[in-house]
Amino acid sequence: MKAKVWGTILALAAVLGLGGGLAWWFNGQTQQTKAEPKVSSSSVVRKVKPKRKVPAKKRKLAPAATTRQIDAVLQANRFVGTALVVHHNQTIYQQGWGYADAANRQKNHVNSVYQLASIQKSFTAGLLMKLVGENKVALSDPLSKYYPQIAGSNQITLREMLDMKSGLVLTAFPNSIRTEQQMIKFILNNVVSQPAKIGRWHYSPVNFMLLAGIIQKVSGES
Repeated sequence: MKAKVWGTILALAAVLGLGGGLAWWFNGQTQQTKAEPKVSSSSVVRKVKPKRKVPAKKRKLAPAATTRQIDAVLQANRFVGTALVVHHNQTIYQQGWGYADAANRQKNHVNSVYQLASIQKSFTAGLLMKLVGENKVALSDPLSKYYPQIAGSNQITLREMLDMKSGLVLTAFPNSIRTEQQMIKFILNNVVSQPAKIGRWHYSPVNFMLLAGIIQKVSGES
């Protein structure tokens, strides 16, 4: 009986000792973990030196390569006329394309002559806006500031003339005009203002004829 009791006590002591040892070991591991936290590779911040930017080399095309590129663009767009390309005040390309007279197989060349037609309107608008940028003209200026002799011109602005919304029309067209002065004189004698149509679009070339006259007045150049 005594032997059995002592055996039980020894077994219990062994269990308690083993449990205490395990507890002590786990506690030590926990303290070590807290003292030295594990660092993952994803949390490490590395300073990356910025790469030195290498300036892009400006590509210089040889004259022959430039010509081939322009030829390709004009050919792809079925261009007909005379092409002129100027770079840094130097002509780098000038070539005629297509026929001036297809029936007679007469081709366009660098000295071919073309009718300017309504391309003049683009030049006129561009020159007017140049004067606007120089504060020499304002789009809000009334037409009467430049041509007060035109009836109703105080109700029409230069912007409305650019937009073909001035209500101005010509009652006749000249057979031949040789100078700008003749053109303006003819217009002043044949232009009609329609106040009810101001602000409504209506194609009328007289708008740009008068704008060309205004450009001449302001700039002092033809």
